[in-house]
Amino acid sequence: MFCLRDWPMILSTATRVFSLATSLVLLCGPPCVAGQAGSGRPSLGDTDLDVLVSVYASILRRFTSAGRTDLVLFVSLYEGQDPEPEFLERLRTLGINVEAGSKRGMGPDFAVVDPMTGDPGLCIWTRSVVRDVPGRAEVVAESYLGPNGLDRYSVALTLRENGWHVDSLRITGSS
Repeated sequence: MFCLRDWPMILSTATRVFSLATSLVLLCGPPCVAGQAGSGRPSLGDTDLDVLVSVYASILRRFTSAGRTDLVLFVSLYEGQDPEPEFLERLRTLGINVEAGSKRGMGPDFAVVDPMTGDPGLCIWTRSVVRDVPGRAEVVAESYLGPNGLDRYSVALTLRENGWHVDSLRITGSS
């Protein structure tokens, strides 16, 4: 039987256990969803990569507009799938240090770090890309900064003359 005075300790312990579990999952890579051809995962075409550049840039703006310009962006397309170097180069034009997701490290507090420099990092990966209507796309992506920093995004895009445009970016889950 629990007393009312025990609830702060119970909530604190539950929060720490959840943060630790989330960090351990992310240390091993995002949960399996999709990815490379031949491995049971869908492959991404050039159009999908164009979509993801727009999505990742929008998510990244959320952090840089809040003053987090010191972040190293670690990118995976799907679970454990590093993008091609050309895709990383496209993201580097955003003016931030970008590395493949497999190069990320974890600090002692389960925060994402660059293992070479110790700089703070942000992991971004894709859950799904749906393009069932020409000129429209819907993407579910996630980002992880550290404990209590896992966000899930739902992003709607349309194709315009100058490329893919993000119409809406909603955070649909956080921890």
